[in-house]
Amino acid sequence: MMHSITAKLMATLSLSLLGPVPAHAAPTEPDEGLSINAPPCRTPSAPPPRLPVRVEYDGAEVLRYDFNGDGWCDFAYAVPYPFNSKMNSYDLDQLMMLGRAKGWSPVLHGKKPHHPSIIDIPHETLPLYRISLSNIRLIYPGAGGAPYALGLYAGDGEYPDGKVAVWFERSRCTEHVVVHRWDAEIGAFRRSDEATRDRVLDFYYQVVEKPCPGRRPMR
Repeated sequence: MMHSITAKLMATLSLSLLGPVPAHAAPTEPDEGLSINAPPCRTPSAPPPRLPVRVEYDGAEVLRYDFNGDGWCDFAYAVPYPFNSKMNSYDLDQLMMLGRAKGWSPVLHGKKPHHPSIIDIPHETLPLYRISLSNIRLIYPGAGGAPYALGLYAGDGEYPDGKVAVWFERSRCTEHVVVHRWDAEIGAFRRSDEATRDRVLDFYYQVVEKPCPGRRPMR
């Protein structure tokens, strides 16, 4: 009995911390303008780029996706986010290079994160430090262009892994609440606006996986 009461209190507390939580909207058909199927991308005619990742030590995996939507396969390492001091952490420019016809180009158009045109953009909007791409999921717009990215782990912030936790009937569940997309002008992932986020997440939870049971956390 005491365990049941405690679990209910935890659930109530978790939901209260999130603020008001609306019920799931009535089911609709998945957005036909979005897809989970990646269009083919071309591989640059150059050896893989050299990046400062300790591949074996870090347990890194290679990702070859077209993150910026230009038709060329980009190169990135998926390195687990460092949860202790023995694990390495990396910034975006250490993990990724963009593909082009004859080789690779750096993110941020070769600029450093502390460049005057970049440094004043909030980390929550433009995640550049302590990045992990290990759990990234991509949703592709039917009209082409850069895919939408879910699960980008971006160090400190309100939602480090882009998710929020909800307790429901003594079970912990997490849902995505943040979406990013490549910003070609800056040359990095940028957090999407609310309307875009809602459209992409509604599609994701209709097609890819089921949302948390019961009530959805406020995004």
